[in-house]
Amino acid sequence: MDMYEKDKKISFYYTIIGGGLGEIVFDGVVELDWPEMHYNTYDCICTYNPAYEIDEKYSETNSNEEDDCVIYHLYLNGNDLIVNLSLRGDRRNTYEISLNYKGELNWERHNIDTLSLEHNLPHPNSIKTEEDKAKFFKSYLDSKYDQLVSPPQVQPLYDSLTKTYTLEDKNIQLIPLSDEACTPTKIKGENWEIYLNGSLFIDPEKDQPLVNFIGDKMLIVTVYNDDVITCPTLSDTYPLIYFINMEAGRKNCQTLITYGLLKEIDGR
Repeated sequence: MDMYEKDKKISFYYTIIGGGLGEIVFDGVVELDWPEMHYNTYDCICTYNPAYEIDEKYSETNSNEEDDCVIYHLYLNGNDLIVNLSLRGDRRNTYEISLNYKGELNWERHNIDTLSLEHNLPHPNSIKTEEDKAKFFKSYLDSKYDQLVSPPQVQPLYDSLTKTYTLEDKNIQLIPLSDEACTPTKIKGENWEIYLNGSLFIDPEKDQPLVNFIGDKMLIVTVYNDDVITCPTLSDTYPLIYFINMEAGRKNCQTLITYGLLKEIDGR
């Protein structure tokens, strides 16, 4: 971010897929205002406007080269998804994003100091780590929404010897065919196997496979490929979501997610 640019933004990309059949309800981006001076996206360091009164609690950069600079915490409030988004090392700003199955989205930016005074929350001096910051903001969300729960997640079991993932309580394996990004993945069931056109990971050392279930029969797997080329010398990496019938061992459909970025490129 240019420190002299007045209107700085954080791009939040999101996609809504409905009906369990792979149709896209919404695929796009919303721009979140970020009012500070500069953010170093390599080291996750935030620089505040020197006109602000900054004390010691803002001196911690919390930089970590092994982690992403953008941090998400997801919660469900009935049928709505609540997202707490923040930048690692930014002790002043945090975002509350709510969206529903129709793709309707609302967002607010909160100043942590102001938030503590307005809602009788613990003083932000207690925030020493990013985990503290997340717990602090979760206490605000709990006071605003009636019931917040964590979205269900599927954690595949990893076998370091075979380098395969097994879905818990399912006789199904995810088998990356290469350690390289954007290479095929094989899914193996009891009497079937399917090849998917993409890798389970963007970064194999950090990422976990994105898998989920719809009921007992449908498996959703997200892979990444680089089939889409939008300039003469480079290809792009986009998520490709497969809906797989686990009983029949077949792909019901697949959906490429582009966040609306291809709509203005050659009419695609």
